[in-house]
Amino acid sequence: MKVFHCDHCGHLVFFENTHCVNCGRLLAFLPDLMVVGSLEPLPDDESRWRSPLPHAAAEYRLCDNYRDAQVCNWAIDSPDAGTLCRSCRLTRVVPDQGIAGHAAAWYRLEVAKRRLVYTLLSLELPFDALAFEFLADVRADGQPVLTGHANGVITIRGTTCSFWKLSAQTPMMKPNRLNVIDVSTRKPSIHKGCAIEYGTNRRAVTRIRMPSMIDLVAAAPT
Repeated sequence: MKVFHCDHCGHLVFFENTHCVNCGRLLAFLPDLMVVGSLEPLPDDESRWRSPLPHAAAEYRLCDNYRDAQVCNWAIDSPDAGTLCRSCRLTRVVPDQGIAGHAAAWYRLEVAKRRLVYTLLSLELPFDALAFEFLADVRADGQPVLTGHANGVITIRGTTCSFWKLSAQTPMMKPNRLNVIDVSTRKPSIHKGCAIEYGTNRRAVTRIRMPSMIDLVAAAPT
């Protein structure tokens, strides 16, 4: 994963950092600039923030899951009226946070999903049609929860699974309707780097292939 540097003191910072360990400045991922940068509260509104970086948005808000649940570190730029960042708004179900272990599992899953969304943003690939459900191991009716996907909805057992441990599955689309793009070259390839598969209409990501890792299936309909 790409590393960054604090724009205040120049110290090394990582994708998941919320504060610079050297100068203590609050950090957030700024989606309009695609960097992890420092933020300062506005004098008249401590719920709104500004970045010292050139070309940054006039102001930012912290994602609700950053401010309230501490499972995110993304900011929302001023033109976006949402209360959740572009990654967190894809999650529509999380397991009961009152049960031991669920909060830590939710955090780990959101970290992995933000890395996925960062990659898709970098490649300028659409992903807003996807949805994620992080469920407990057993449903209310006693039936076990299975990790899988259907019609763009990705279901993950929230307490035992991570994105990098997903079982290999077959895309729910005909093979002759898929293209493969190599992340490093943006040319058709599956023999090196991370590859993205999507339908021929280029509207939905269908699978992410990671080198030396099991496939992560998105399988959104086209």
